[in-house]
Amino acid sequence: MSIARSKKTIKPPVVPKIARRECLVASCGAVTLAFTAWGLAGYKIWSLHTILAGALLTFAFAIVPLPSVYNGLDGEHGNGKNFKRLLCLPAFWFSLIFLFYLALQGLNPDAQVIYKEGSRWLRQIDPPFGNSWPVSVRAFYNEINSWRVMLVFLSGFSLFWGMWVGLRRRKTVIAVLWSFLLSGSSMALVAILMHLTEAKLLLWVAPSNNQNFWGSFAYRNHGAAYLNLILVATGFLFFYHLQKAQNRRQVGGPHLLLFCLFAMVMSSVVMALSRGGILFGVCISVAFFCLSIIYGLRTVFNQRSIWLSLLPVLLLGSAALIAFQQVDLDAISKRFGNIEATVENADSDARVLSSRATWDMAQERLVFGWGAGSFRYRFHPYQKEYPEIYYSSYHAKKGWIGRKTYHYAHNDILQFLAEYGIVGCSFLLLTLASFLWVTLRAVGSNTLSVVMLLVGVIATFSHAFLDFILSAPAYLIALIGFYAAAAKLLRLETRRRKV
Repeated sequence: MSIARSKKTIKPPVVPKIARRECLVASCGAVTLAFTAWGLAGYKIWSLHTILAGALLTFAFAIVPLPSVYNGLDGEHGNGKNFKRLLCLPAFWFSLIFLFYLALQGLNPDAQVIYKEGSRWLRQIDPPFGNSWPVSVRAFYNEINSWRVMLVFLSGFSLFWGMWVGLRRRKTVIAVLWSFLLSGSSMALVAILMHLTEAKLLLWVAPSNNQNFWGSFAYRNHGAAYLNLILVATGFLFFYHLQKAQNRRQVGGPHLLLFCLFAMVMSSVVMALSRGGILFGVCISVAFFCLSIIYGLRTVFNQRSIWLSLLPVLLLGSAALIAFQQVDLDAISKRFGNIEATVENADSDARVLSSRATWDMAQERLVFGWGAGSFRYRFHPYQKEYPEIYYSSYHAKKGWIGRKTYHYAHNDILQFLAEYGIVGCSFLLLTLASFLWVTLRAVGSNTLSVVMLLVGVIATFSHAFLDFILSAPAYLIALIGFYAAAAKLLRLETRRRKV
């Protein structure tokens, strides 16, 4: 008689549900990041305050004590636990010190903007703490001053703080990233539709002082830069999901949708006719395409399915070909002009001269800077040294006539140095270095995703050296929020592999 042996079935471990606190953090963070695509670049006060409210709520839900039912059963949350995590985060201290630095500048103005009969000038005043401390310009909040700039950074840092300590599951971080990606992609599609319908208003409803707008951004260079950030997010998530599909031996997955989104967003960037946007968008696309080829070759050598290797590359090539056929090459050629002549006459280019004048301005107060938001008020004496950017035009008989007004240097790197000085910029760089350190530690498990993020960082700062994209509040906040969420996902992925 045979004895039947009972086989024990091994049940997978039960994973506790995501805590309500984490759901609140993820919801607020996702909505806030998604809104940056539609908030008219954050220049309007209502738009900036809306983003600020969402960011502060994200941070509050992460650290404010709540009833125990909101902390869940997974042990990741608890009243005071997330706050302790925050105190152990170096990037938190660097960013917090930078905010205090901006506040110190705002409390110690050494000049005041005077408005009278349509004109504006600066009047020197005695700074409360003395000239040996960081200073700023006392100006209206509605235009720009140090307090408004501080609120922009507070929005971005609050979003970063809240998501970093409040998101403990990969699912919630991925949900935030997808929300940001889909919102930005939708804005790219809307921008294309606005272009095809020859819209005269932002989003068909809001007036714009600049006729070269794109999507919800009144300045097409800002819109194209934002969409380039969406390209980086698309590439990052593509390689992340592609790695997951490879591990599970799956051909399909979310990464296939991301190919279509990448091609559509890149088409929107090209149609915006922003020279900087097109230049760095192409660089991001080339890097994405090369990384896809590297992935395909690596998969073949590892004896995986050849179709799993070639399908993404074929899809990208097809999507790129379709998008390329919709692009007006003549308009792009006209927009870029004679590149050889531009290079030869670079020394007389207005942006090169404004960068030189901004460097002259920065050298006058290199340690502490002139104060956040003070560029437009302080630039005049340095601009005057360069007639080509000081006067509007040159008359054959009258000589130089009119006067140009510069609100931004068209070079964020030098403008940041002029406004924040070496001390303020050092804390910003230390915050960025903390992000990069977390990102680089995940190279072993998500190499292509990490490389895509680094490509985005290089493209962003290279573009910022040629334009004032970081001066757009919505872009700067989205940049901080996206990289915080991406670094957090890589951190959670690395921690999971170590377990």
